[in-house]
Amino acid sequence: MCLIAVVLAVSGCGSSTPKPPPPAPVDLSQLDVGNLPTQPKDFGKTTTVDKGRLVEAARLGNYVPLPAEIDPALKFAPGGTSGVVREFISFDSAAIRLRTNADPGAFTAAAPGFVSGFVISGSTDRIGNLAVDVDNVVMIFTDDKAAAAAATGMGNADFADGAGKNRVTIDQYPGALAYTGTSAGVLTSWFPYRNYVILTAVDDNVLSEINFFDGPGGKPKPLDPNDLPRLTKWVTETIHALGPQLDKFPLTPQDKLTDLDVDLDGVLSRTLPTAVADTSSFNGGIPAAYDAHGGLQVSRWPDHDIDLFRETGVDRVAKNGGTVYRAKDPESAEKIAVAHTTLGRTYRPAAAPRGLPNARCTEDRLANQYNQLPRFYCSVTFGRYAADVAATQLADAQQRISAQYAILVNSK
Repeated sequence: MCLIAVVLAVSGCGSSTPKPPPPAPVDLSQLDVGNLPTQPKDFGKTTTVDKGRLVEAARLGNYVPLPAEIDPALKFAPGGTSGVVREFISFDSAAIRLRTNADPGAFTAAAPGFVSGFVISGSTDRIGNLAVDVDNVVMIFTDDKAAAAAATGMGNADFADGAGKNRVTIDQYPGALAYTGTSAGVLTSWFPYRNYVILTAVDDNVLSEINFFDGPGGKPKPLDPNDLPRLTKWVTETIHALGPQLDKFPLTPQDKLTDLDVDLDGVLSRTLPTAVADTSSFNGGIPAAYDAHGGLQVSRWPDHDIDLFRETGVDRVAKNGGTVYRAKDPESAEKIAVAHTTLGRTYRPAAAPRGLPNARCTEDRLANQYNQLPRFYCSVTFGRYAADVAATQLADAQQRISAQYAILVNSK
C-alpha cells in the first residue's frame, strides 16, 4: 500500500519532497574582483565632530516619515540623481544645490548653528514628465533660536537669487517663508520647527510643462492662482506629518557627537566601499546604516520594498558602494535578491559573473547618459544577507558583485 502511495505522490507513509542540493561552495580566489577590496571594514566610533554630524543625519532618516507617509501618492523613488545625497553637513552639498538658487556661502552666513540634514525625496509617478516631485530637506540646528533665524535668512537669500519668484502664504502654517519659482510648477518653502528647519521643494512637472512656452514672447507663463493650492498642499501635508516624528527623535548632545557608533550591528562593515568619482545614483552619497524604515528612505523601489521588507523581516540596511540588507533568514535574503533583479518591464537578464552562479544581474534598457541611471544591476546573497550593486558597464557590475560577495563571506 505504501508503494502505491509513493507512486501516486500521496503524502504519508513517511514520504517527503526532497530538498534541492545546496549550491556548490564558491572559490573566492577564482572571482574577478578587479582592484576592489574583499575584506570587511570596522567603522568604529565617529571620533570627529563632522563624522558625528553625518551619523546624526542618518539617525534622523530612521525617524522622519517616508514620502508615502506624508502623502500616499508619493510612493515612487525620485528620478535621476536627486536621491543620491541624503545626509549632508555643508550647504555646498547637492542636497541643497539641487533644490535652491542662492550661493552656498550666503546660506552658511545665514545659518550659524547648523548641525546636519537629511533629505526625504518622493515622486508621484515613475515617468518624470507626469510626476510631482516633493523633496523635504530636514536640517538640525543647535537650538530653536538658531533654526528660526536660519529659516528666515536662508529663505530670503534664496528668494532674492533669481527673478520671477513670488511670495505665497501657506494658510495653515503662516510662519512658512514660501514662494513660487520661475517655472509654473515650482514652489519652495522654509519652515522652522523647534530646532529644525524644513525646506520643502515642490516640482509639479505637468504644470511646468503645459505652461513652459505659453507666456508672452514664448517665455514661461506665470502660475495661475487657481493652481496654487495644487502646490501648497504638499507643504501643508509635509509640516503636518513631520512635526510628530521630529518630536520623537532623540537628539545627540553636541559634546557626544564624537562618540557615536557609525555602524549598526556590523551591517555597514559588510558593504562594498563607494568607488572614487562614482557618478551612478545607486552607488553615490554618504555611507550610512539604517533600520528598516531608514532603509526604505534610500530604496530604489520603496513602493515594492515596503511590503518586501515586512515579509522578509529586514531590520538593517546599509548603503555604500553597494546596499546590504539583513533579513530574518537565508530564504528571506534570497527573496530580496530575486525581487531586486526582476522588477520593472524595462529590465532584461544580463550575464552573472564567472564563478558566482548564485548572483543575478539585469540590464535596464532605458538607462542612458541623460537620465543618469546605472544600466546594470546585480544581486547576491550569503546567509541572511542580500546585497545589490549597480554600474554603467556590465564588467564593472560583475566585479562589484563578486567583491561584495567576498566581503559578505569574509565577515563571518
